Amino acid sequence: MLFYYKRNLLLLSIIAIYLNIVCASVFAEDLTHYQINLKLIDRLARIEEGQKAILIEMRTRFKAVDERFDSMDKRLDSMDKRIDYFGNFNIAMIAALITLIGYIIWDRKTAFEKAFSNAQKEIEKLVNESFINNRSDKYQAKSSSIRIPEQENQQNDIQNIKEKLNQIINVMAQMSKQSPEMQKIMNAAQLA
Repeated sequence: MLFYYKRNLLLLSIIAIYLNIVCASVFAEDLTHYQINLKLIDRLARIEEGQKAILIEMRTRFKAVDERFDSMDKRLDSMDKRIDYFGNFNIAMIAALITLIGYIIWDRKTAFEKAFSNAQKEIEKLVNESFINNRSDKYQAKSSSIRIPEQENQQNDIQNIKEKLNQIINVMAQMSKQSPEMQKIMNAAQLA
């Protein structure tokens, strides 16, 4: 930009000198060489003053532009800091979400394992109780010396098995009220 102003000033000074020379040749008859030189010197002095004024104005404008660039640099630096902060914040949020998802999966797994172990204990308890009741029933039947035909034994065994299964289903239904996993199992088996 400085080059542009210098070039314009140079062109203006050359044009002014050219006009002075042309005008001087026209009026050469009327003016003496001394007067012509004085006019040329006066005009050159005015051109130099104009050039100095233009240079001063250009310097002030360049200073203002430099200040604006400095303020823009500061703004860009602050934007970079904000972007870095948000980048770190996003990384922290993603890590927190991954941790939360891992905890949820672990919690559901342990809850399901607890529900499954509780159901297994209840089933074993019911099986043991029914096994003890069956043995005592058979023992009483043998001791009373009443003989039940083979078909009736099979029907009683089937009935006992149905009762045991109904008891297991009831226990599982009670557990499904406490555990959503057990509820899913009951729904999948179409027992609920």
